[in-house]
Amino acid sequence: MLIVIDYDETYTAAPVLWDGLIASAQQHGHVVVCCTMRPSGNDKCNEDVIADMGRHDVQIVYAADHHDKWAAMQAAGFVLESAIWIDDRPMYIFMNRPNEDLPDK
Repeated sequence: MLIVIDYDETYTAAPVLWDGLIASAQQHGHVVVCCTMRPSGNDKCNEDVIADMGRHDVQIVYAADHHDKWAAMQAAGFVLESAIWIDDRPMYIFMNRPNEDLPDK
C-alpha cells in the first residue's frame, strides 16, 4: 500500500502521531511518501521537511513545480490509483484539473 502524507499543516500539526503512523506502516511493509507543495531545490528552505522525513527514510516529492500533487507523484514514478492520501488541503491533489482528467476512483 502507498501512503502519501502532506508536510505543512498535516505532518507538522501532529508530528508524534504521524511519526507513529509512518513507523507502523513501514514495519508492515507499506511505502510512505511525503508530497509537499514546497518548491524543490532549496535545501535551506526545506531543512525541516528533510530532517523530519529523513528520520524515517521517507522520500519527499516536491509538487510546486507541477500542475498538482497527483502530477508530481506520477512524475516521480508512483502508481497512485490505490494510494491513501493524508492532506489538510486535499484540493491540491487534483488542483485545476477538468473532471475528465480525474482518476476513476
